[in-house]
Amino acid sequence: MSLTWSTIPHLPLKCILHHLSTEDAMAAMSTCRHWRSALYVYEGRRDLLKLKAKYLEQCMFLTRIFKKRVKKLHIYLDCNEPEIDKFMDYVFIQYFDTVKLQELVFIGPSYVQQSMHLPFIKLRRMIIETLVYKNVKCIKKLSFMGCGLAAVRNDNERYSHKNLEIWARPLKFCSVQTAADTVLSSVNLHLMQISSLSHVSVDYEQISTVVLQTLSKLPHFRFLTLTITSRRYTLRPIDWDVLQNYYRCQLRVSLYIIGVPFRRFDAIIDNVLIEGLRLISLKVMFCKSLYTPMLSHISRVFQTTLTELLWVDTPYDSTDPYHRIVRPTRQPQVACILSDVLQMT
Repeated sequence: MSLTWSTIPHLPLKCILHHLSTEDAMAAMSTCRHWRSALYVYEGRRDLLKLKAKYLEQCMFLTRIFKKRVKKLHIYLDCNEPEIDKFMDYVFIQYFDTVKLQELVFIGPSYVQQSMHLPFIKLRRMIIETLVYKNVKCIKKLSFMGCGLAAVRNDNERYSHKNLEIWARPLKFCSVQTAADTVLSSVNLHLMQISSLSHVSVDYEQISTVVLQTLSKLPHFRFLTLTITSRRYTLRPIDWDVLQNYYRCQLRVSLYIIGVPFRRFDAIIDNVLIEGLRLISLKVMFCKSLYTPMLSHISRVFQTTLTELLWVDTPYDSTDPYHRIVRPTRQPQVACILSDVLQMT
């Protein structure tokens, strides 16, 4: 059998995953030296790795190849809670072998399936925070989209795996989660102060003034990305004036508004797009209509900070004709912005 497999041609990884079973691929790698070497040469040094948690065998195969060299890890959680736990136990735990993990992104089922009716899922805090702090001097970005971290129910979880036990020793976790611990646990201040984390991306419902007070302990934290979707929750304003006392350099905020109903735009203007916010980027996607009061508001309040504006209105038609919205005699500032947007698109 080894003589037969030694003649297997060099195949790209995408071809292997789509047309060859995981068992055969792993068997071929174990038997055929030149085929295994080809995978490492042409595929084994990629920086970005995307894993779909529901395909456990493929994730294990990819992890076996890339876990030591990967720098950016994106995980798509399009599965139920038992499958997520199995993924964490068998796949995610292996990434404690990474040397320089710079980016860690979790994408929940509501984003993967593009349906905000799916539940907001909670992930295991201890294993994720431990991996973040294991790479404390090299990690740059941490992102949770359609998901977040749950409270630690049992402290004995740190003894479930050797690597987790080693790296979780200096960490503390609270069984009762407070608002300040939504993104990172506030009790691990000593490690936050030496972290290289500079960019955090979460859903707007996960952020608050106290959360940003906790994150202010990160010395390199400069960029915050917030996403507002059609999920029903109260938009709480952030006290940016208070936060000026916590940050030496004001946070640069990017805002995504995705599939939000027309009637919620006024609430976003009143509670999110407020003075004190340093908004550098605004992207509105699939919201059915151009909303001129919002465009007028951002052109007036954020004209000195905003560097990027994108409004993707398809596949729906706008409630107002474009020639009415961009008429220079009615909304001169909005006309300028819209003309730039139309040129970009």
